[in-house]
Amino acid sequence: MTNAHGPYLMLAVFCDDVSQDAEDRLTLTRVTTRTYGVPASGPEVSGIVVRYMVVLAFARGEFTGEGRLEVRPPEAISEAGVRDTLDFRPEDRTLVYQYELSALFPSPGVHWFDVLFNGTLMTRLPLEIRTRPSIPQAA
Repeated sequence: MTNAHGPYLMLAVFCDDVSQDAEDRLTLTRVTTRTYGVPASGPEVSGIVVRYMVVLAFARGEFTGEGRLEVRPPEAISEAGVRDTLDFRPEDRTLVYQYELSALFPSPGVHWFDVLFNGTLMTRLPLEIRTRPSIPQAA
């Protein structure tokens, strides 16, 4: 259960890009729950290589100080996660964080990511991994 005094998770999405204007308004490009990867090349590596971006926004509420953010991927893909210390100052109403990641997924399918703040589960995000169709080589 989340803290009754904050911070509050306002947004947690996978997308292709994010920009923020001078008035702190966000523009998210191609919000998605699926992405495409390419098969890993090499005899010692198997899986699908995927690049993706996760965007998280928090409302501070009454919380101030530091807290530990973790976006935990499925066990098989430990290098795909986020571990960060967030600093909520009294003058902050909202905080937006974006992380561009790359990982080797063991197989196509839906993979669930847990979003935790100070060890408390805030939400879960699904990301479906697909492989790009092969393009036939010209003979």
